[in-house]
Amino acid sequence: MDAAWWRIHIDEVKAAFAGQLLTSAAHCFGATRIGTDEFPNSGAGAIASAVRFGAKRIILLGYDCQHTNGKTHWHGKHPAGLGDAGTVERWPGHFKALAKRLDGVKVVNCSRETALTCFPRADLGKTLDEARKRVVVRGMRGLGDCIYQRAFIRRLDADVYLDTPWPELFADLRNVQCVKPETRLRTQRKNARSSAYQWAAEPRDAPVLCVGYGHRELRVGSIPSAMARQFGVSDPVFDLPDFGPSPIRSRKPVAIVRPVTARKEWLNTARNPKPEYVAKAAAELRERGYYVVSLADLEAGEEWIVGNPPPADLVWHRGELNVAQMLAAVQQAAVVVGGVGWIVPACISAKVPLYCILGGNLGHNAPEKITDSRMMGLSRVGWAWPDRPCRCTDMQHDCKKEISGFEEKFSRWLDEMGL
Repeated sequence: MDAAWWRIHIDEVKAAFAGQLLTSAAHCFGATRIGTDEFPNSGAGAIASAVRFGAKRIILLGYDCQHTNGKTHWHGKHPAGLGDAGTVERWPGHFKALAKRLDGVKVVNCSRETALTCFPRADLGKTLDEARKRVVVRGMRGLGDCIYQRAFIRRLDADVYLDTPWPELFADLRNVQCVKPETRLRTQRKNARSSAYQWAAEPRDAPVLCVGYGHRELRVGSIPSAMARQFGVSDPVFDLPDFGPSPIRSRKPVAIVRPVTARKEWLNTARNPKPEYVAKAAAELRERGYYVVSLADLEAGEEWIVGNPPPADLVWHRGELNVAQMLAAVQQAAVVVGGVGWIVPACISAKVPLYCILGGNLGHNAPEKITDSRMMGLSRVGWAWPDRPCRCTDMQHDCKKEISGFEEKFSRWLDEMGL
């Protein structure tokens, strides 16, 4: 809170601490400055900042607000030139004023010694045990991301309230209740509105876990490794609910292909493979006697086919299947072919052979970024690599995507899989 403290300690703070720095000092010293009027002391400032960032349950530790055992601070006196809690007698009043503004936020004081009386006291161990019983998970929105999440959520030793547009993915998990999300994403909004799932109300006092990944996480690891860290789960189980019989009726073995598409709300043309490779794979499958089904959910101006659509015996490109029907079709398919997307975690979880045709943008979408052999069974997955893999992270980059001898490579993989 004090500019003088920052001047003395800023170098050692920056060397030892990688998190966000907040200050109300007039000179920010590289920290984010917060309003001075609502933060009369650092302890109150920490509470108010946590609330600003969305916390609904706050546990206080070390909030003495008094000279415990005659000491100025637990760490002793500050260096010369800095104050030593000279106004400590005013601090309880600051917290009392702050407490009146914390509508809907539960604050528990687990400090061993404290002069604060405006927040309920509790034992830290018991409070943490209680907090573990329920958790709100702010889930990701993508269908593929939610399939990844399922593997970790099912391992949580807690009652989970999951914010997700795809409740069908979690309906068989007894420890999970789904909360209807707020989303503007097209297919997610459509599914949330049409779902017959009985949505739960989000508890106001449960701790919140926000899950996500981006460039920083993928630069050093994979999607599964990022989720493992965030969920605190090292042994995920990748599977899917039993979605029942396939909506596809054919006496032939079924092959599902995903045409190459682009969508307005998340335009990543760099990631897509060349459409002709999907078409060649579909043609090979038809020649081998498979009933080829092309699945997509297109809408004018929102999502569209790139290049020519692959040849198919059945074309469902208008979202004819809901998510349960679509995943039932995948579960019962003999083989699935397409680019990077939700089919990767879906096929791995369903243990269905998958041939994934890579495009560009491999800094985020290479196999080692979207899978993890330590956690996932990859023996039934084949990868078609470009001749010159582009490991960029630019979603609009003109990546080189040519794959020499694609037909031979795909045919060889089918033979190896006994397909």
